[in-house]
Amino acid sequence: MLSQTTLLLIVAIFYMTAMRGVVDAFLQAYGLFRDIWAPVVEATLNIGLSFLLGYYMGLDGVLLGVIISLLVIVMIWKPYFLFRQGLKMPVGIYVWLYAKHIFILCAFGIALYYVLGAISVDTISNWWSFMANGIIRITCVMVVLGILGCMVEQ
Repeated sequence: MLSQTTLLLIVAIFYMTAMRGVVDAFLQAYGLFRDIWAPVVEATLNIGLSFLLGYYMGLDGVLLGVIISLLVIVMIWKPYFLFRQGLKMPVGIYVWLYAKHIFILCAFGIALYYVLGAISVDTISNWWSFMANGIIRITCVMVVLGILGCMVEQ
């Protein structure tokens, strides 16, 4: 089994990989293909930091190397490049919207951690109790997401 830290690092990589599509789509729509060094820098950072941190920290170090390369290029450089060259808007708009997005994500994660932590999994003994537990957990996720969604709309 993987540690809690490893799981969180994998989730962070998944999140950043999923979020990169939005900025990449806008870059393509604006025809901003002149940023040819970004993939080279991203790959260099990824491989170099993964080797270095992996040597000292093991699997978590390798994952941390991937996260740092994604953070520098995908989450910082590419949005900056898009807002400056394509949208011609202040980058502060992106930072504000993304900070709000991250705050909601963190609130959602913390709320779910406590709500789902209150539900016991020791009672799962057969297929039906497994299904009931899954339905309860999905319902909790939907309720917390709905409450946070209503708060955002306000």
